[in-house]
Amino acid sequence: MRKCNFLYTCVSLMVAVIISGQANAADTVALVSDVSGSVIVKTNSGSSPAKLLATIPSGALFELSEGAKLSMIYVAKGDEYKLSGPGSYKVDVFSPQTISGAAPAKQASLGGALNGKKIRSENVAQASIAMRGIKKVASSEAREQAIKLRPGKNGTVSERVAYGLWLESENLADEARQVWNELAAEFPDQPNLRDRAVIKP
Repeated sequence: MRKCNFLYTCVSLMVAVIISGQANAADTVALVSDVSGSVIVKTNSGSSPAKLLATIPSGALFELSEGAKLSMIYVAKGDEYKLSGPGSYKVDVFSPQTISGAAPAKQASLGGALNGKKIRSENVAQASIAMRGIKKVASSEAREQAIKLRPGKNGTVSERVAYGLWLESENLADEARQVWNELAAEFPDQPNLRDRAVIKP
């Protein structure tokens, strides 16, 4: 009886964590895929410097100083928007809106490969720790496409982040982790990269 109760408790906690992660992910419209210079993000939780792979809720405000740059990938369609400072921007559900400064530059991240993919937010990735033993094996077609999409030596940070997100969407967990490990080594001050690197989907 105790064993059954313990199992029930573990399952209940695991479901609660996943539901919580999905609820938080529902508020996320985009992820930061690159940032340089002074970029402040303001949300209902307060103000803080923008970080790589940070989740961005609708309504968030970005303030970029002179020369600062930020790229974000929208979760729903995989579109990438590049912001340049000085400027202020409000994150809408579908795209960032200009308050002041130059208009955001839009492009299809990874040539549109992310369009229609289920891009996981940070919270969903963390919740998946409890479910890491449950996953489907990726197809050979997905692995072949991974080779074609892999950014070259001169690939931008945003391209490499997008590639890592695409690998996760295709259940290529080991390959994705390699991308996060490489980026985490290059940017040791970015905690979200370190967290993503150690997660085992």
